[in-house]
Amino acid sequence: MKPEKPNQLQLSPEDLAKVERTKARVEGDKVSPEMMFVSRFGKHYGWDGVKAIMENKIDLDTAIALSRGAEKVEASKVIDYANATYVAMIASRSKKGNQVMKKGLDSYIKIARTGS
Repeated sequence: MKPEKPNQLQLSPEDLAKVERTKARVEGDKVSPEMMFVSRFGKHYGWDGVKAIMENKIDLDTAIALSRGAEKVEASKVIDYANATYVAMIASRSKKGNQVMKKGLDSYIKIARTGS
């Protein structure tokens, strides 16, 4: 007999069964490439972006360009976070941590102060 998982949400057995049925159905669902694109676009531009595509208020080329641009911005943020984490790690092991941290983040500090 399997040990039961803790029921943190205090769901009834009926509700747990519904969750399992929904989970099984979703895992089995196939999503078309078109809907995957619209979903990714919606992740970046919200419901208004999804509606704009569905109502043909923006053309496909524009939507693709906007989506690619948003993905590049997101990738850039990941690189920035990784860089800041690296600088913080190096600074934490340095005897002059504050100076190392400031030097490592100088370009970000300049952008934050001047906007460029």
